[in-house]
Amino acid sequence: MLSKCAICGSEQIELKKIDHYIKRDYNIVFVDVEVESCKKCGEIYFTPEQIKLFEDISEKLKQNKTNDFRVVGKSFKFNI
Repeated sequence: MLSKCAICGSEQIELKKIDHYIKRDYNIVFVDVEVESCKKCGEIYFTPEQIKLFEDISEKLKQNKTNDFRVVGKSFKFNI
């Protein structure tokens, strides 16, 4: 675990779960991840493995290889 925040220097670092999203064109993938987060300023820290996963997901979106993704809900756009 981190000893202190690189942004504000606080030593109040906690583990927490977040929904990180990856957007490519009109597609969005939500990924549940556990991250280290600064309690003071809210900065979030991803592991190298998480970053690699995000890059892989982004590449799958780019290539339209989404068969192993689970569809949840719908998205809508309203133009005025």
